[in-house]
Formats: sequence, structure tokens, C-alpha cells
Amino acid sequence: MAQSKAGQSPRTAELSLAELLKLGGLSASAADGVEIAGPTDPVLATRYRAVTPGAAAIAATGVAASELWALRTGRRQQVRVVGRAAAAALRGSRFLKIDGKTPEEDPEKITGFYQLRDGRWMYLRRWSGPWRSATASSSRMRSSSPAEWAPS
Repeated sequence: MAQSKAGQSPRTAELSLAELLKLGGLSASAADGVEIAGPTDPVLATRYRAVTPGAAAIAATGVAASELWALRTGRRQQVRVVGRAAAAALRGSRFLKIDGKTPEEDPEKITGFYQLRDGRWMYLRRWSGPWRSATASSSRMRSSSPAEWAPS
């Protein structure tokens, strides 16, 4: 198993989920019924180990939806994320077919990993219209113009 820092074991999806829930203002007990199953990294042929944090982010989204459902109905939903499915979701654009054909490449070259000012990384997918401006302004990017962005 890969090591993350000087002999430390890599972060688990469950630890990442707990941290995400804390950041979102949800209690750790909100994750009690969450199951994160299946393979961990590496699943895809990439240098990025995205399955573990990706599965945690997808699970956190499910927990948030479950919490909203509980407010409405008094019942929580079950949340289950499978590592291989999380990997496919994160790289879904690679598997996309429209009428049996692969769509043309991202013409603006937006999709990719970007390092933030504080040293953390974020992954952006191709998008258009108001989502582009909203994401660019909320992530404090210097410009909402993709021509001025350079993936690393």
C-alpha cells in the first residue's frame, strides 16, 4: 500500500468523510450508516490517487442529501459508495458516449488538476455558462477565462 508522508499510512475514505462532514457542520454520527466499499487506489491508470478522496466526497454528498431527507420526512437514507463506481464517476468524461461515439475533446482544455494558492489541489471538469463564472469566483481563481488557466 502506498505511503502518504514519511511512513504514515494513506488517509482512508472514512477519515476523509469524517473531515468533510465536520467542515460541512454535520456531526460525525451522520456517517454511521455510510458504507464505502470496493477497491481503493489504484483503480485507474493515473498518477493521482483519486478513489479514496473521491469516494469520500461522493459519500459526503449522499450524507448531506440524507440529512435533508431526514429534515423533510424524519427518516435517513442509506448511503453506499463503491470505489470502482466512484473512480468511473470521477473520470466519467473518459467513458462518455453519445449515440455510440466519443464526444470531441474539451476544446478549452479546462478539465484537469489545478493547484490552489494554499497548496491544495482541485479537479475541474469541463462546464459552461454561469457555472464557469461561479466556480471561478468561488475558488478565487485569477480569471474566469479558461484561456488564462493552465492545468498542471
